[in-house]
Amino acid sequence: MVIEAWRAAAEKGDLAELRAREKNGEELGDAEIGRIDAAVMAVFVMLEWTFRELSAESPEMKQVREVQSYNFANHPECRRVRNARKDSCYLAFVQWMDENVANQ
Repeated sequence: MVIEAWRAAAEKGDLAELRAREKNGEELGDAEIGRIDAAVMAVFVMLEWTFRELSAESPEMKQVREVQSYNFANHPECRRVRNARKDSCYLAFVQWMDENVANQ
């Protein structure tokens, strides 16, 4: 699943361009923001599954913490999607994200 997330980012150049435009502060339309948010949500769904399957102290979850801490600090879409969709996620995962990523 992680490979597919990276592959999607590499193969969908227009999505990467949209994310760069947003990061640079350009105004995007609703459809463009929706595409970005859908891509981010797909990653969060994968991360939630990973959280459910592995120990919070596993090497994989430590890597998730590091990568997502970087993403939350550098990609505004991560925080936006998390805040908008956290009520639809597994509560323990939301709490873990709050404690280890979003509020750091």
